[in-house]
Parts: sequence; structure tokens; C-alpha cells
Amino acid sequence: MGILNYCKIFIFALMMLSFPIEGIANSLSDATVSDINFYKYPREAPDAKLKDKNDKEVTLSDYKGKVVLLNIWSRRCGPCVKELPMLDALQKEMDKDKFLVMAATKDWQSGATVKEYLDLRSLKSLEPLVDYSGMLNSEVGVMTYPVTIIIDKNGMEIGRLRGAADWNNPQIRGMLINLYKDNSQADSAKSQYGWKAQPQKNEAKPWMRSK
Repeated sequence: MGILNYCKIFIFALMMLSFPIEGIANSLSDATVSDINFYKYPREAPDAKLKDKNDKEVTLSDYKGKVVLLNIWSRRCGPCVKELPMLDALQKEMDKDKFLVMAATKDWQSGATVKEYLDLRSLKSLEPLVDYSGMLNSEVGVMTYPVTIIIDKNGMEIGRLRGAADWNNPQIRGMLINLYKDNSQADSAKSQYGWKAQPQKNEAKPWMRSK
């Protein structure tokens, strides 16, 4: 093999090493409700220790009683940055006493710094979280960003989406609104999207998925 070919291989290797893994998601199309993996049964939500915007240590169980849309993102991820404004707009339409859109990242060690980053981009409705130890990424098994987790009012994870979504999609918004309405409407939404409230004895375990 000639010197020229060795140079080409070396340059290609350098390009691959410099390409951030988060960028792989750039080729993904925006997802819809049908792309969200709703579980047959709810499962325990991740229990990692995080920091909120005031650098107070919290866990996701602290937000029980509210529906939580947890978006795990990175500033080096193009699709993540693209969907943050949509998530911020979504939160503006929702009652924060019932529904929280939370943006979790491990890019910084301080929740105040994340809040400043979001504020500078006029994203002031999102609730920032810092995965300062990387435990959340580890528990969720994040390989590429973004990953979004849907947690119901009981603090149970009911679905997960890997990749970006069009959060302006009326079907997605309708589904999320139904989740924090009264129980009868929420049960209707659960039935519509294919999962049950509680596993029965001798039935499938919570980690078994519907698809």
C-alpha cells in the first residue's frame, strides 16, 4: 500500500474520532407518538441523584404527583438543541403544578449554569437538571442523545423515546395533556396507547414491553 493510501486512511480515522457520538442522531427524523415505546406495564423511574436549578440535590421521586417529561440532552447534540425551544413552548402551555418538562444534562456540574445557558436562549420555562455524577445516563443506558422519558403522576416510567421528536405535533401534545387530566381521562389515554396501570399476579413483569 502506497504512502498516499496510508495518508487517506489516517485522515479518515481522524475525522471519525473528531465526530461527536451525539451527532449520529442528526440523521434521525422527528418522531411521532407511534415512535414512543410505551411499556405494557409501568416501571420504576430512574432514581439517580441530580441537581436542580438551585443546585439542590433531588431525585425524580421528588416530583411525584406531577406528570414529568424528562428530556436527556447535550449541548453538542444538534437534534437536542433543535427540540429545546419546542419543549420550552410545551411547558408554557402546561400547568406546572401538574406537568413538568425537565431538561437533564451532564454537560455542566451546576444547575445554575444550565439555567443560565437556557435563559440566554430565552428558554425560561424548562426545569433544568444536572446529572452531575452521570448516574442518570448510566441508569437509562444513554448511547446517543436525546432520550426522553415519560413519568406518570405516580412516579412510574410509562414510556421512552430515543431520538428527537416534533413536540409541536398535535397528537403528541394531546397524549401528554390526557396524562395529567382526571383519572377517567387518563385511563382512556392509557388504553389508547396500549399499557395497563398495574401488573397482576402471575402476569408479565413491569420491564416487559408491549413492542
